[in-house]
Amino acid sequence: VALPAPDAAGNTHRVSLAFDTRCVAEQDGGEQLGLSTADAQNGVTFALAWHNYELGDFLDLTWVDGWLRESFTDRVSDRREQAINQALREFEYQAHYLNLLELLGEQLDLSEIHIQAATLQTPAVNVDIILDVGNSHTCGILVEDHPEESNGLKQTYELQLRDLSQPHQVYNELFDSRLEFAETRFGKANFSLESGREQAFMWPSLTRVGREASRLALQRVGLEGSTGLSSPRRYLWDEARYQPGWRFNTPGEQAEPLAYAAPFTTLLNDEGQPLSTLAPDDRLPVFSPHYSRSSLMTFMLCELLAQALMQMNSAAQRQRMPQSHAPRQLRHVIL
Repeated sequence: VALPAPDAAGNTHRVSLAFDTRCVAEQDGGEQLGLSTADAQNGVTFALAWHNYELGDFLDLTWVDGWLRESFTDRVSDRREQAINQALREFEYQAHYLNLLELLGEQLDLSEIHIQAATLQTPAVNVDIILDVGNSHTCGILVEDHPEESNGLKQTYELQLRDLSQPHQVYNELFDSRLEFAETRFGKANFSLESGREQAFMWPSLTRVGREASRLALQRVGLEGSTGLSSPRRYLWDEARYQPGWRFNTPGEQAEPLAYAAPFTTLLNDEGQPLSTLAPDDRLPVFSPHYSRSSLMTFMLCELLAQALMQMNSAAQRQRMPQSHAPRQLRHVIL
């Protein structure tokens, strides 16, 4: 992504790499498209495959070819239909994909990725999160537990939020308590489903907070239902069913989808009550999203915890901390 202006280091572009660390069952034949339990336990190392000879079989997969083909046609606007069809017959879209990988492999110093699960030899580092949720603004601090270290101030850092609709943007300042329902997409879901990995790159939260939520609220053009609140904390008193209903904020589109998606809304009912708190006969998942406004605090906390888990286990954050090779696990949530 091109930056509006060069950053402090003089960089003009930024590349964001996403890693799906969900393990897949080896007997399902998906071991080449995702991590296996053995990969995590054995500390397997991965690297970017960017040479043509490394990708022949991968590009031959129907879902990969279809994904690249559709991405190409979606973005070609300056050619006539005949020229586009000719480019498709000549597999030009695959050539562009290989060129992009070549650029990344040649120009960037992409380190090998080492997968490390918690073991007896390398136990997980416990992390506590402290959240101050206000009516207007919210902030958070993450505190790592390193018993062998004496300086506790070096073991803390601010909660940062990654803008999931502009993933190259990361904010680590006091942020607005604004909440918006928004789907998180990592590419084309239909082709991802064809790969056999239905839950690949699944973000667990349905909402955005902070600067991203405020921007989405300003960009909304839909008129049916609501897509968010100025602050869930202001409405903790309101446990009534929200009659207008909730929809996903979809900038530029009048018809916005209803705000429910697996797996999160399989754990709640239409009013946002956790199914675990209800009698067995009343445990029906969401069919029509009329979550009470007080329940949106749960949605907000889910998003903040997902962001915290991503941050504390990211390579960039762990490299600043002691025991950078060890995985992190969330221990306490303090409000």
